Amino acid sequence: MKTRGMLVGILVALSIVFMSFSSADATCAVTGKIMYVSSPVASGTAYVYMTPSTTLPSYYYYYTIPASYAYTAGQTALYGAMAGNLTVTIYGNAASCPTSGSTRYGGVVTNVLSYAAR
Repeated sequence: MKTRGMLVGILVALSIVFMSFSSADATCAVTGKIMYVSSPVASGTAYVYMTPSTTLPSYYYYYTIPASYAYTAGQTALYGAMAGNLTVTIYGNAASCPTSGSTRYGGVVTNVLSYAAR
């Protein structure tokens, strides 16, 4: 029993440490559904547009996607989340999440979390 308790404690501590890495550089995190992901030409900037998880949002957030992220598994994950109508949290590097306007820039994508449909 003592070993099991110690193992659970270690796993909890590790999960806290690893969860803190995912949003270390992100200051604007929004949870919602992806509306649109652009497909740029080879060296262009890609964009992702999303609506927040509110009852009837009258605004949307958009993020830029660096080419190094856009042409890897990152864009594939965004397309999959959009096609599956999954809830995602997108982390951007904006100084803070804007609170006014119908289009709100969240910065450059630093991390995307996708949640399983239930």
